[in-house]
Amino acid sequence: MGRRSRQLWLSLAACALGAAAAGCEPSCHERERSSMDAVGEVARDPVLSACDRDEECILVSVRIGCYESCPDSFPVRRDSVDLLAERLNDVNDEHCADFVEECGRPVAHFICLPLYAACVDGRCTARAP
Repeated sequence: MGRRSRQLWLSLAACALGAAAAGCEPSCHERERSSMDAVGEVARDPVLSACDRDEECILVSVRIGCYESCPDSFPVRRDSVDLLAERLNDVNDEHCADFVEECGRPVAHFICLPLYAACVDGRCTARAP
């Protein structure tokens, strides 16, 4: 195998393994997965979810370019909705630029159930009835 062929093969192998290599762009699935992970990190932020009473919590829908939650399924403090929007815009900018144009609409990977917001152990959570 020539030097150039070997370099191309190594680059393709690195892409297949998910490594960041020159000319290796993440797949649509990888971009979707990384945005879901980033949304999960936002969800775990106590600034957005700390509570003392159920009334402090609401459920909102999360929709960014490469991730969409079930309607009204994301628990957050009522007074943190604007901060959540800012954080989700950051996730969108980092993970979802041109996603719809390159990959199409994100695919839902879940079954949506009716939920309600509750304060459980000092954190807003989504609960099933």
